[in-house]
Amino acid sequence: MPITRCSFIAVLAAALSTMSVVAGTARAQDCLHWGDLDNSLYCDENRDLVADTPSQGFRLQDPDTLVFSYSAYDSLSSDKDVFSEFLNHVSKKTGKQLRWSQATSSASQIKAMRAGEIHLAAVAPGPTVYAVNLAGYVPIAVMCKDDDTFGYQVQVITKKDSDFRSFGDLKGRKVAQTSALANTGEPPAEGYQSVYSGSQNNSIGGVSKGTFDAAFVDSNVLERAQNHGLSGARDARVIWSSRSYPSTSFGIAHNLTPELQRRLHDAFLTFDWEGSALAREFGTEGEKFCTISYADTWQPIRRLQKENGVVYSIKDL
Repeated sequence: MPITRCSFIAVLAAALSTMSVVAGTARAQDCLHWGDLDNSLYCDENRDLVADTPSQGFRLQDPDTLVFSYSAYDSLSSDKDVFSEFLNHVSKKTGKQLRWSQATSSASQIKAMRAGEIHLAAVAPGPTVYAVNLAGYVPIAVMCKDDDTFGYQVQVITKKDSDFRSFGDLKGRKVAQTSALANTGEPPAEGYQSVYSGSQNNSIGGVSKGTFDAAFVDSNVLERAQNHGLSGARDARVIWSSRSYPSTSFGIAHNLTPELQRRLHDAFLTFDWEGSALAREFGTEGEKFCTISYADTWQPIRRLQKENGVVYSIKDL
C-alpha cells in the first residue's frame, strides 16, 4: 500500500515523538542527580544547583551572535543604550556579535531561554530560581559596590498622603506585585488583594494614580525611580521593608562551550565601570560586577519560595 503525503507526515511525527521520549528517558537514566532542575532537559551531577555543561559536543552552543535578554522587571530608561558599552566589551572579549532582546515578562524570558534563544541574560531576583530550574540558566554575577556588597530590600509603598501606616492596614486592599514569579519578601500579614502590574514602573505609577493601594517594590529600583524623577516615585511612602536579598542576576546558558563561558566570565570581571552609562544609571547600587555562587547567594530566595510552596513547572509560567 503506497504511503500518502499525509500518512507519511503522521508516521514521521509519531517517530519523532517516540525519539523525544526515548531521548528524555535516556537522559533521566544517565543522570544521577538533578535536584529541582527539570530532569527531562538538565542534570546536576556536581550538585551546585545549576545545570551541568553538556559533555556531548553536539549539545554545546558556540553561536556567532549572542542574544542578551534584559529583564522587564526594573526598566526605567533606555536600557539598550545603558548597556551598549558593556555589550561592546562582551563582543570584544568573545569575538561574537551581540543582539539586544528586551524581555516583555519574566515568563516569556524564561521560555525563550529554555528554547535556546537567549545566551546571556539579566534576570529579576525571584524569577532567577525559575530560570535556573526550568531553562538551564546559570547566574554568574551581580552588580555590587566597590566593597563587594550588594542586594536590595523588598518594600511596601503607599501614597505619602494615604491613611495606611502599616502592612496590617492593607487588609482587603489592592497590593501590586510585578508578577506571580516575583520575590515578595516576607509579608507580615495576609488578606490583601494581590494584583500583577507587569513591572516596577507600573507598580510605582499605579500607587501614585490610585490604581493600587500599595505595591511591593525593589528598594534599588525605587531609589533609581526617585533619582529619575519618575512620576509618583518621590511621593511614595515606605510602610514595610524586608531583610536583604540578592539583586538582579546576570548569567549565561548552561550549554555554551566551556571556552565561551570562560570568556563571558572574564567580560564581567574586566568591564571598566568608571564613567560608563552603567555607572550613571546604577551607581547607587553598583560600581562593578561581582561573581557569585548561585547555591550560596540565592539560598534566601530559594528558602522563601519553598516555604511558600512554590513548584517549578513550565506549565505554571
